[in-house]
Amino acid sequence: MSLTIVRGANNAQLWDRCVDQFLAGSPGPGPTGHSDWIWLSHRNLRDRMFETAHDRGHEGWLGPPITFFGDWAKLFDIRDNSVGLLTRRRILADCATSLGGELQALSTTQSGAVVRNHMLDPLLADLLPEGVLPDQLREALGQLQGDEFSQTRNRWIVAVYEDYLAELARRDRTDWRSVNALLADRIEAGCLPDVLRGAQRLHIYGIINARTRRRLLTALARQTDVDVRLYLIREPEIEPFFDELTDTVEELPSLDCDDEDAVASEASSTHVQPAPDAMREMAWVARSIKQLIIDGVAELQDIAVVARSGGDDTRLAIRALRHAGVPASGRIRSSLTEVAAIKALLLVFRGATRQWDYQSLRAVLDNPYFDTKVDLRGIDFIAGAYRPAGLDAWHEMLEATLRRVQQNDRETWNKGLFEDQLEKDIQAFDRVRETLRCLNDPRPEAAWIDLTLGFLKENRGLFLLRRRLCDPVGDRWDIVRLDQRGVLQLEQLLHEWRELDLDDKPIDSVAWYAMLRRMLEGSELVLATPGQKGVQVLEAHDAGLVPFSHTFVVHANDGEFPLTGSSSGVLSDEERERLNDLGIPLDHRETALRRERSLWRAVTGQAGQVHVSYRSADPSGKPLLPSLMVPNHDLSNVLSRLYRPTGEVTVTPEDSDQQAAFSLAARLGPADDVGSVNNAASPSIQIAPSDPNK
Repeated sequence: MSLTIVRGANNAQLWDRCVDQFLAGSPGPGPTGHSDWIWLSHRNLRDRMFETAHDRGHEGWLGPPITFFGDWAKLFDIRDNSVGLLTRRRILADCATSLGGELQALSTTQSGAVVRNHMLDPLLADLLPEGVLPDQLREALGQLQGDEFSQTRNRWIVAVYEDYLAELARRDRTDWRSVNALLADRIEAGCLPDVLRGAQRLHIYGIINARTRRRLLTALARQTDVDVRLYLIREPEIEPFFDELTDTVEELPSLDCDDEDAVASEASSTHVQPAPDAMREMAWVARSIKQLIIDGVAELQDIAVVARSGGDDTRLAIRALRHAGVPASGRIRSSLTEVAAIKALLLVFRGATRQWDYQSLRAVLDNPYFDTKVDLRGIDFIAGAYRPAGLDAWHEMLEATLRRVQQNDRETWNKGLFEDQLEKDIQAFDRVRETLRCLNDPRPEAAWIDLTLGFLKENRGLFLLRRRLCDPVGDRWDIVRLDQRGVLQLEQLLHEWRELDLDDKPIDSVAWYAMLRRMLEGSELVLATPGQKGVQVLEAHDAGLVPFSHTFVVHANDGEFPLTGSSSGVLSDEERERLNDLGIPLDHRETALRRERSLWRAVTGQAGQVHVSYRSADPSGKPLLPSLMVPNHDLSNVLSRLYRPTGEVTVTPEDSDQQAAFSLAARLGPADDVGSVNNAASPSIQIAPSDPNK
């Protein structure tokens, strides 16, 4: 075997060994002549590599022998001809519908084929990266025991898979999820030495589990041209695939007793901190990090805040750190429906679906992305006495209000209504009505797409969205970046949608709004902070195996960590397990949970301090459980710092488990400042002695 697995006790030890061996083989400036090459998962690792090389007197590289996992396709010169997201959904849905004659319940509509994934799509996400052929899938499914429906379903799955691959080949397109299989093909063809510019040894650092990479790693293990070294954390449950991959394993020596005691006394520990809610959790994290920096305990780049997945947690963490004056960098994931400019556009279609009631009309007229020039006092006055529906009805009510003002109606006194202003409002509202009148008419799907693109591109009249999204709100340039990137991504999706074979059947604004919103909810925008330095706010899969001196794992609640996705529903979990045993690498519940546990250990396997925080209650006050992977901790101490009680509380042995403590936390009033309460107000919690036999 040409592949060696290197296992270390923690991230720092494993990274140091990787750096030592890589730098020993890459002393020259390049761009060729390197004896060692390295594949890394994250830019933090690359930056640490550069810093270490500089500290050791390395002169630098003209062509650094470093490649990110995301650049594998470019390294192997695999051209990007992947099919678009919406086109992929349509192809798969069309194949499934045309072949589902015996299973009518599995058919789908054309609109549903675009706005959401097909039920077979998660199955293909497991098959394509491993290069599973339809014949292999057919043979494995044939060995499953099942009733007549199951056998018909299995034939349908294989037939759809065959037709899907054939249609992609006919269009000269690929599914981007098959890149790992294409890489394995190139390695098996002997291309590895050439793409590594003659390097004889390849280091791979950052792989936590083998999902979607089994065939790729197998191809690396079978080739004999390059010595491959794969670095993994030492953990109690090793993925069986790695045991079967190679017999050559290098176990890094454990620390001796003295060193272990020294490390334990200095930093190697885990601190657990519950928090009443997300805001105070992030405030505690920001305060703790700032204290570390003020005390000179750690540098900014040596501190990480880790969330299981991007989105609200990373956004809140970055905001809390910046509010505390701590520089931070990270990537924030947002659904397209969370982009402010796209929200404004959706308000227009929502108003048409609600027949322009007061709330929907006012939301459009008062939106800063639109230039309506309509004063809202007249609209508010009308809504206080009447409930108009439709733009024409609002126009008539505005004219009636103008006549009442002209007649000096007492009900219009002291309402801020003036004749000259109402005349201007009526003229401005007429322009709005003419612009939005088109939303009342049903039209084909393609016409709705053209209309939406027109709203996005028009920069005159009511829709100044194109210009307004370039205006910052104060110094919030991050909103401008999010708006611009979101609108560009939406335009790309709409153009791709427009090129599909669409149905000519007219649909109304209600159906179009539902389709558009659902499509946007399933589309994600990833935006990195402009600065790349400071405290690193990372998702768990990016933070895995990266050494930090202080790691703050946030939102470590049950259901968030571990995070398990639901299966596609086409195959049961038992069938997936059986197929996995037959050589078809499908994900199932057991492998998903083991992968989450490995991810946790890869994040928390630090030589430095690890701080784990979780939320004890949701916004409604319902107690929340921590993750089962959170270490045991003394809840009486943390409760005394976090909550202000109304009296003395005794926790009996029968109630001394974590659930009882969380119920207790929910009953106690939260402190004004997490971790900073008056000692005199600290709760008196007594733990009754437990029976040693229990």
